[in-house]
Amino acid sequence: MTVIVGVRTNVGENAVVLAADKLSVHGKDDLPELVLALEESSRLPLSTVLEDIQRWGIDRITLKSTRKIRVNNGRALAHTGSTGKTDSKITQFLLDTEAFLQDDACLTELLVHAPLPEELVQKILEGYRANFDFQKRLGEYYLPEVRLLFDRAAVTKEELSEGSRKLAYWNRNYNTALSEYLFVAPFLESLRLFDLAITGRMDFQEYSANGCGRTEAYTYLRQELGTHRTIFGGESKVEREISIEDAVALATGAVQYTTSRNPFCRGLDYVIVRKEGIEEHFSDEHIDETVFLPTLIAEKIEKLHREIDRLALARDLYTSHTPLEE
Repeated sequence: MTVIVGVRTNVGENAVVLAADKLSVHGKDDLPELVLALEESSRLPLSTVLEDIQRWGIDRITLKSTRKIRVNNGRALAHTGSTGKTDSKITQFLLDTEAFLQDDACLTELLVHAPLPEELVQKILEGYRANFDFQKRLGEYYLPEVRLLFDRAAVTKEELSEGSRKLAYWNRNYNTALSEYLFVAPFLESLRLFDLAITGRMDFQEYSANGCGRTEAYTYLRQELGTHRTIFGGESKVEREISIEDAVALATGAVQYTTSRNPFCRGLDYVIVRKEGIEEHFSDEHIDETVFLPTLIAEKIEKLHREIDRLALARDLYTSHTPLEE
């Protein structure tokens, strides 16, 4: 599975550090969804999760090394999840935009949704290329190409039949929580860290974390930075100074903190993105991990027991006080 972390400097040299673990799931495509369900089972019916495990006949998850950070043209990209050709095209769009714009077949699929004469198709493509401005896209905090690429590859038409009635619907067979990006690129003469969802939405961040290990990563980052999650779902303002050395320590520390606590995250890669170039720190470590689901479920049970014990202590604390008289 995955944890990816980005931290931007706010003093000294303008730079962004991206860090990531090295593990990805190998095997059934449904496994990431299953793992997410297990991780979130305090909010989901656990019986449903267990039924899925039994139905699929799964007792273990195999995790192998991969590289989740890619760099090109002064830009860097970290990605959670695995989406094959779609991810390759999104990576090309973000890191090698010129090559993406020259792919007539891909652009035709994205922009032309009905049979048209070839001459008209070429005019559409020429108009798109002539008006495309990557910096303008960044300023709008929205990349429609990302949404279109995912929808073209991952949305399928499904039909349900019941007697004489038929229902057709479009199924987005991907989970937005499992396919997210952290993207670093120059914008308005400075390097920016963008949190990019597969819906195409981008949010400018001083620091960010994605993947199944995001909870642990944010716990570490908030402790070190003295920040907290706001009521609007964002992060409170960073008050302390962050140099390049601090950014490296924060990003790598968050990944290491996560790998020590999350069974689906292991290893460490990171890059330092500066205006004059990108410094790569990629590990050659090869990792194979097998996570046994009965063990994972047992760990989840223990975690829930601890949460129940804490709630019981809180209940006893509040009920031991006599309510104030009005």
